Amino acid sequence: MSYLDRDLIRIGVDVEKQNEVIEMLGMLMEEKQLVKPTYVQAVLDREKIYPTGLPTRGISVAIPHTDSSHVKKSAIGLAVLHQPVGFSLMGGDGSEQIDAQIVFLLAISDSKAQIELLKKLMRLFQNDEVLSKIVAAEEVEVIYEYLDEALKN
Repeated sequence: MSYLDRDLIRIGVDVEKQNEVIEMLGMLMEEKQLVKPTYVQAVLDREKIYPTGLPTRGISVAIPHTDSSHVKKSAIGLAVLHQPVGFSLMGGDGSEQIDAQIVFLLAISDSKAQIELLKKLMRLFQNDEVLSKIVAAEEVEVIYEYLDEALKN
C-alpha cells in the first residue's frame, strides 16, 4: 500500500508554530478527502498529550498523528520547514522541545499498518544522509522518490 501523494509534500514551508504545519498538511488531506473534518483537531489534541518530536543526530523530525477513527484513507503528509519549529519531545512530559525541520503528518486508517509504517519511518530517521537530502531537495519529486524507496524496504 502506498501512503505517498506528491500533492501532500511541501518544501520550504514558513511557519512559526507546530500547529500551523499540522493545520496546513491536515487541510491538504481534508481537501483530498483522505481524512474527516475532525482529523486536524484530533491531531492537535493528541500532540498535547503524546508529543511526537524526535531528535536525531542531525535533522530532527516530528510525526504528529491521531487514531484511525479520523482517517478515511491512509496517507502521509510531509513538510520540509524553512526554519525548524518546536515540537515537544516524544515520550516526554512536554517540557523539553526539539526543533523539527521535517514534519511527517500521518493519517493511517489501520492501526496494525501504523506500527509497520512507524518501523519503516524510524529506519529512515536514523539515516542522516537521507534526511539531509530531503531537506536539501528543491523538488517534490526528489523527496517522493526518497520516501518511496524508504517505505518499500
